[in-house]
Formats: sequence, structure tokens, C-alpha cells
Amino acid sequence: HEEIGDIAGPAAGWTRTAQSPLSPRNAAKSVWTGSDVIVFGGTTQPECPVCDYFAYGPTLYDGAAYDPAADTWRPIADLPAEASYIGTAVAVDGDVYYYSQVDPDVENPVTTYALFQYSVADDTWTPIALPGPTPDSNTLVAGPSGLLLPAISPGTDWWFDLASQS
Repeated sequence: HEEIGDIAGPAAGWTRTAQSPLSPRNAAKSVWTGSDVIVFGGTTQPECPVCDYFAYGPTLYDGAAYDPAADTWRPIADLPAEASYIGTAVAVDGDVYYYSQVDPDVENPVTTYALFQYSVADDTWTPIALPGPTPDSNTLVAGPSGLLLPAISPGTDWWFDLASQS
């Protein structure tokens, strides 16, 4: 085993990857698309031990894709400016969907959300219109043909059909 300081090297089956182009971060999102691991967003804010989100850290908008077959990373397009690091990412049919709180503003405590689709093939983020009112939740669930926005309190659950985009 290779030694790193006082830590033994990786256990059987684990290998180090090529160096990621991303800076250190907390709360990054990551999904498997079927060919790449997409890692994006996050913050430089240390993890909040009590999760009160009283002090939001700055959102990091960059991301990268890791190809495990080639052991290579490549940068991807930045998240749209209205996104934040608070949200949920899923992958369906090779694309990434990110349901995000709009970058929080401590002066305006009203929580709003946005939904984005990342096309791996085009390296673009595209906003998807949300129904109203959207659930006050950071939850997005991938289904075989769509996305579910479940309400976590009394409210309306919403289904988005990917084929019809409605």
C-alpha cells in the first residue's frame, strides 16, 4: 500500500483518478449520466453543523465531467447565474436536471426555485419553466420518462414529461 502521511493507500478495487480541474468545495452536486460523472456547483462555505443556512456562502458555478474509461476530466459550461448550490441533481437519458433554489438573498427571505437541463452533448444549461406554485422543497426525482417535484408539506406534486416537455 502507498502511504500518504499517516493514511494507508486505497483499499483493493480503488484507484486514484486524474486530478480534477475544480477547486475544493462543499455541497457540490454530482450525477452519473451513463458515460460521465458530472460534478458542478457547490460553495466555499464550510458545511453548516446545525444546517440553519443563516449565512449562505457564495455559489461556485463551474463544473467538470469525468470520463472513468479514459481517466480524464474536462470543464463544462458554468451554471446559470440564478442557480445556487442549494438543490438536487438527477440524470435522465444522459442529460442532467438541476432543481435549484434561486441564489438566496438574506435581505429577501422568500425562497424561489429554478429548473435547468444540462445537455452533455451540447455543453449547455437551459432553463425549464416551472409550474406554479412549485413545492417548497429541494427534491427532484428522476423517473424513466420524466421528473417529479414532490411537495414536502401540504401542496401540489408536479410531473414533467420529458418527451413532450410539459
